[in-house]
Amino acid sequence: MSVLAFFAAVAATTSSYDCTIETPQALSRTSATSATINPIGFPEGTDDWKFRILVSKDDKGAQAEVIWPKNPIQIAGKYAALPIAEGSLAFVAMSGGPCLFTDQACATMVQLVDQPGGTATILLTPTALSTEKDTGKRSTFIVLTGGICNRSEKSK
Repeated sequence: MSVLAFFAAVAATTSSYDCTIETPQALSRTSATSATINPIGFPEGTDDWKFRILVSKDDKGAQAEVIWPKNPIQIAGKYAALPIAEGSLAFVAMSGGPCLFTDQACATMVQLVDQPGGTATILLTPTALSTEKDTGKRSTFIVLTGGICNRSEKSK
């Protein structure tokens, strides 16, 4: 093994994040200059909103694996991750459906930001549409779903 390969292998890390998300909020534009934000009622069962993210980093980049057995917003899977600052990353999870906030396929931007004390904040922003029953008109809205994760880390 070359010296460079040795140091690259030593520098590889895997972090595990055990996350719980809070009540999601719907941000809807009411006019060109204003918006409202309201909680979205998720189905009962808080265990449905707990999941794990494994983040691996090496000399080739970062990868995030979302492990969410119930997967209510369809983000479980492995994704390339983009480091956006020291201790922070983002990735986009895509699914062919069925999806919670759209009729067909969906995507969710996930941002994970390490905090002091072995925690991290997380923000999930899924694609979202609403449909008026009478007219069938579709409108976009923004779903903001934040939460807290407990972090553990180990070097490979």
